[in-house]
Amino acid sequence: ILNVKVIKQNFDIVKDDNVLYVANHVSNLDPIVFIKIFKNKLSVVSKPENFKIPFIGPIIKTAGYISINRNSPREGAKAIFKARDFLKNDICNVLIFPEGTRNKTDNILLEMKAGSLKPAFSSNKKIVVCSIHNTKNYKFKLFSHNVFIKAIKVLDPKDYESDVFAIKEIQNLIENDLKQDNAK
Repeated sequence: ILNVKVIKQNFDIVKDDNVLYVANHVSNLDPIVFIKIFKNKLSVVSKPENFKIPFIGPIIKTAGYISINRNSPREGAKAIFKARDFLKNDICNVLIFPEGTRNKTDNILLEMKAGSLKPAFSSNKKIVVCSIHNTKNYKFKLFSHNVFIKAIKVLDPKDYESDVFAIKEIQNLIENDLKQDNAK
């Protein structure tokens, strides 16, 4: 319907099922392109307001999106536990945007939140660091619009003292990849 062609890059580095995918976030199109790749094998962590959008809300609820209320620590923790359980029980992959919201600034990335990695750290599942390119100024076109999703690196939580150290590396990996794309 959106006339988007999703081009996967470097996903051959992903050897495990049920991993935590993390990526930059600039558009409402970002989770949709991930869903196009993974079909029914992905749950997306999303803000509660998205569940109230007419037509879209019921679809994402049925698709298994996880609602995360960032204004309530208790409700936020419930969402993180649900994501952890999806990973731990091998139900599906989980997608989280560690910036916490869409980046509407001129900065390449917003500061990423280490808590977004808790589902992987508490379930001992791998983290796949991804970058999304060409969704920021998406407008419906009669002809196909190319969107690129690149798997940059797979991280094992066991290799990090904590999620704080891992998020710093993730921030650098995505930022460097996006800078390379902007240089082209």
